[in-house]
Amino acid sequence: MRAFAVLFFCVLVFVTGAKLRLPTALNIPTSDILYNRQYSLAIKSNLFSYSQTDDPANMKIWYMPSIEASAGIKNRVEFGAGYAGGPTLNFKALLLDEGKIEYLPSFAIGAKDIMTSAEAHMFGLEQADTLKAMANCAFIAMGKSFEQFGTRLHLGTMTNFGFDTERFSIFAGAEVYLGGGFYVTYEGFQRFGSFHQFFTVSWIYDKKFLVSAGISELRQAFLGDGKFGLFSDKFAQSNGYGVPGIRFSLVYCGSPSGADASGIRGLEDEVNDLKKSIDAIRKKSADNDIKVDNIEKQLGGLEEDFIALTSRGSSDRQKDYKVVISEQLKSIGDLVETGQGAYDAEEVSSHTKKIVEYKEFALPSLSAIIRNPKANPVMVSLAIQMVGEIGNKKSRQMLLRLLDYKESALKIDALIALGKLRDKAVVKDIEALLQDTDEAVVLTAQEVIYKLTGVKRAAGTKSEQKITTDSIPELDQEIPGNEDTEAPLEADTAKTNIPEAKPAKKPAPSPGPAKK
Repeated sequence: MRAFAVLFFCVLVFVTGAKLRLPTALNIPTSDILYNRQYSLAIKSNLFSYSQTDDPANMKIWYMPSIEASAGIKNRVEFGAGYAGGPTLNFKALLLDEGKIEYLPSFAIGAKDIMTSAEAHMFGLEQADTLKAMANCAFIAMGKSFEQFGTRLHLGTMTNFGFDTERFSIFAGAEVYLGGGFYVTYEGFQRFGSFHQFFTVSWIYDKKFLVSAGISELRQAFLGDGKFGLFSDKFAQSNGYGVPGIRFSLVYCGSPSGADASGIRGLEDEVNDLKKSIDAIRKKSADNDIKVDNIEKQLGGLEEDFIALTSRGSSDRQKDYKVVISEQLKSIGDLVETGQGAYDAEEVSSHTKKIVEYKEFALPSLSAIIRNPKANPVMVSLAIQMVGEIGNKKSRQMLLRLLDYKESALKIDALIALGKLRDKAVVKDIEALLQDTDEAVVLTAQEVIYKLTGVKRAAGTKSEQKITTDSIPELDQEIPGNEDTEAPLEADTAKTNIPEAKPAKKPAPSPGPAKK
């Protein structure tokens, strides 16, 4: 018998496989509680044939409905009262809510059929001693929803203190949502040594009305040989236990004004809540995907830098990088010399970009130009600008070392390049130039500090004596991590192909704030 019940439940789950709701199990205790201040009104009946004399020729129809009213308190307790051949009371309390603790079922305890047994009334029992023994039933009920299968399961045990035998009886049930407001429910409980089963189909309308109809004593309803057991004279007995019948229920659920008006909140509502949670998780996942994309772009930039260090991405990638850099510097030098200060900035920019593409490999050649006292001041200014555009740790260290040079033009160009790096870590080094003797240097330092921090700094006192370029070691040789790179290009113009500036009494200042 129990094996048949398990098989029927498995078929029910895997055939329907949809979503589900709470609660359509009306014949067994459940752990489902009405919400705070919600109430329900129910009428239940079981229609079957019986014989008071156990005579098939004297069959009658039992139809004695019971009524019940219930109310929820604080989402934790439910009280009910009704009439089933006599006054009957019931109550239950929710001890554990499955929605609060993941993976655990809901857990409730309670009592039903206090004073009068509604179960005995439903099955037409009339013996006084049996009615008295079946009253006052205590139960423990568990329930768990499985949204992925569209199913809710019920399980528990109950006891009637008036029974000398069968002190504990098990009960179980399953609910499945079919869609369109329709549900199927299977229930069963143990009584008098047998397992009594119910199969019902329910429909919820407007979240207020629950209508259900089905078959009681499901196994006995199918007699075999193509015969149906309903109202058969084969079951000529004085009560409905073991007699197939038609089960009918009508439930109305409501709430007073100002209370929760969610009505009969079913498992389809839980599914909707789950969908909302999934949507929120998807949105969060999408935000994380955007962050991941940004990180991937940054990693892509690092990868491009790495590729630039190992294999050039331009048409010149097969050439020796020193040759390419030298050719680009020569082209810049020719433009500067030919234009005599009025060179084509756009064309120069196209060459500087190709040099900057080589990152650290370009630093030794640029350092050679900066250290060459005979180099064209415009070329020196452009070299410092390219060091800043390379923008890595080594180029920043080169720019910081230029702040210790005596020549104001070098310091001003280095300050401008540092400002474009947007790195606040260099502010402390720049602050030292607030004490410089050259007003143009001080003004440039103030402007860069303001650009990086938003704070205007006042000029300081005279700084310590600065050293000249002749006493500064080669910049590229002092850059940590540069020891393994190839030797820098020579500083003389014959190898770098950079034209020297023509001698003049005063070298033209590099671009930067004008002296006042």
